[in-house]
Amino acid sequence: MLKLIRSIENSTNISHFTAYPNFTKGSSAELTLEPDQLSSVIFKEDTEDFASWWKGIVTEFHTEEALNSDFQAKHDKVRNMLLAIWCTDNKGHCDKSKCGLGWCIQDIDDKLRIGNFTFRENNPNVTLAPDVIKKYLGVNNLTKKQFEAYNSEERLVLINGPAGTGKSVILITKAIQRAESDANRKILFFVHYTTAEEGVKTAFEKTSVHHCTISSGETREMTTLQIIEVISLKLADNQVIIIHCPIYKKYGGKFTVLLSSEINQR
Repeated sequence: MLKLIRSIENSTNISHFTAYPNFTKGSSAELTLEPDQLSSVIFKEDTEDFASWWKGIVTEFHTEEALNSDFQAKHDKVRNMLLAIWCTDNKGHCDKSKCGLGWCIQDIDDKLRIGNFTFRENNPNVTLAPDVIKKYLGVNNLTKKQFEAYNSEERLVLINGPAGTGKSVILITKAIQRAESDANRKILFFVHYTTAEEGVKTAFEKTSVHHCTISSGETREMTTLQIIEVISLKLADNQVIIIHCPIYKKYGGKFTVLLSSEINQR
């Protein structure tokens, strides 16, 4: 979108923001973002009072620029071109009835309802969630892609998506399902921020699966081998270990592979 706008008017000033509806301003430190990036984040509180956020951030930011006639001309040019593109089909036919901001917003809302919002029923692109997800996470519907990810039997599954798209829902309930179906299965669940740790703990506390948590306070000063020792000891009495490990955020997959390899050798 940024490239499209720049191609229409290269010198126009563009403000763009990223929404993290599952994060509050108080948990901003858990986001792996630079300080200058945090200024463009829309937090949970902002979405709950979006009109005030828009007025305080967007409207006031552009007030001085809007008084400039050159800015207004560029803004109008970009707006009109984007509307024209929006209401033109792939055969080059333009439906002028669609050339309005209100229609665009409604159309986007309709598309979102069709594809991504899983709390809506009677939706052709969502399906009923498995009982384990309803029971432990309170989610009644899944998108088709979420459903496919949950039912995958692949040994390695990469789930990629922004905040709020259901990654944790799928992972948590998949772990619960595996644990409940095989009492001898041992599961390590790594998280690297507090919100995720709380979500995993809350879900497992509703089950009869023996589990425990290794907090960030315990792991922060540990070496990799020390963490492995603690995990090995706790696995003797627990089927699932939830590990809040800040170092995981830094080393990611390599760290997980190392832990799995060392533990398997023991």
